[in-house]
Amino acid sequence: MKMQNLSTNKESNQSFKTPDLYLAAFLNIRGLILDKCETEKGRIFFVFQNKDNLEELVRDYRNDAAVPVLTYKATLRDFKSIIMEIRRDF
Repeated sequence: MKMQNLSTNKESNQSFKTPDLYLAAFLNIRGLILDKCETEKGRIFFVFQNKDNLEELVRDYRNDAAVPVLTYKATLRDFKSIIMEIRRDF
């Protein structure tokens, strides 16, 4: 599967953003730090500090790597709360 929904900040290789809630939660559990959320044309993007092993982490996600289920559930809940807060401010 191509990594078409993934993008790296063109000005610097220090950030990574994705609109994929489930990927964002996985990356956060695996150690990427959420810097902020951005909106573009009505879409919400999670922006993380980039890491050298980003491609490996995305590959792990796509290959159904294991994560602690309760931690994943809590992270999804937290990220959904962020989305709801951003949408409320529109």
